[in-house]
Amino acid sequence: MPGYVAWAVRDFDSEIGRIKFHGAAITAVNHDAQVALQVTLAAAIEGIITGTLANKTYGNFLPLSAAAPSDEWSQRETGFLASFYDATEIKRFKTYIPTADLELLNEAETDPNLRKSVPLGSGAGATFKAAVEAYAQSPWGHAVVLEKLVHVSRNT
Repeated sequence: MPGYVAWAVRDFDSEIGRIKFHGAAITAVNHDAQVALQVTLAAAIEGIITGTLANKTYGNFLPLSAAAPSDEWSQRETGFLASFYDATEIKRFKTYIPTADLELLNEAETDPNLRKSVPLGSGAGATFKAAVEAYAQSPWGHAVVLEKLVHVSRNT
């Protein structure tokens, strides 16, 4: 059975949004490696959000920070929708990441559909893609490919 890691993200108003990624089943043999991948993924998430990682759930609940971010635009309703596919089954799935850092959007893009996305080939987008693909698995336990990271708002 696959494992998972989840974070609570605090926005400017101290409201909480949640992020969850499936990962490898945790064993005594791979525990330290999985935790190292989660640390890398957490750092990559912090690179694309304006909120504060409040806590982490990975077998046990781990408080991280009670501080609200200082950026008033850090809101859980403004987030990124990360779209993945299972590299084996080619089944698609998504996860929502609250408090998107809108400065990462591809504003120079002339295609209006791509302007709302984060470039995954460089900068924070590439770091996030590498960390997700190193840790995350599909719900069926296979490797995933991150296709896109798109800005969405509440009720989008």
